[in-house]
This record gives sequence, structure tokens and C-alpha cells, in this order.
Amino acid sequence: MVQRVTRLQALAAIVKNVDAVTKLINDIAQASGEQAQGVEQVNLAISQMDKVTQQNAAEAEESASAAEELSSQSKVLKETVGHLVALVEGRGSQIG
Repeated sequence: MVQRVTRLQALAAIVKNVDAVTKLINDIAQASGEQAQGVEQVNLAISQMDKVTQQNAAEAEESASAAEELSSQSKVLKETVGHLVALVEGRGSQIG
């Protein structure tokens, strides 16, 4: 009878430990799922930052091109104004 009680206690302890291990495994699985969601959110954020960075680079390139074009046009305008001033001042025949 004492042996039977000891066996029952041992089985009860095993069941209790199995329950504890099962709970730990479930907790780990839940934490892993939460981590996966976190990693997915980080990946999404990085993807969005990459997209914005590419857009900024394209806009910077367009701005540089526009600035070059404006610089070129301003030189032409400066020459044209110089010719116009010379004509108004009566130096039209001196314009090269």
C-alpha cells in the first residue's frame, strides 16, 4: 500500500511537472509570435524609410538639375540685359 501511494505521488509529480513544462512551452511560443510581429513591423518601417530615402535622392537629383538649368538661364539673361543696356545707352554698335 505504501508503495502504491509513493507511485501515485510520483505520477502526480510527473503530471504536475509536465503541466509546468507545457505552460513554459506555450509561453515561449507566444513570446516567439510577438517577436515575429515585432520583426515584421521593423521590416515594414525599414522598407518605408528606404522608399522615402529613394524619393529624397530622386528629388535632390531633380533639384540639382533644375539649379544647373537656372544658372545657365541666368547667365543668358545677364548677357541679354547687358546688350539691352548697351542699346539704351547708345552703345549698340559696340556690342560684340
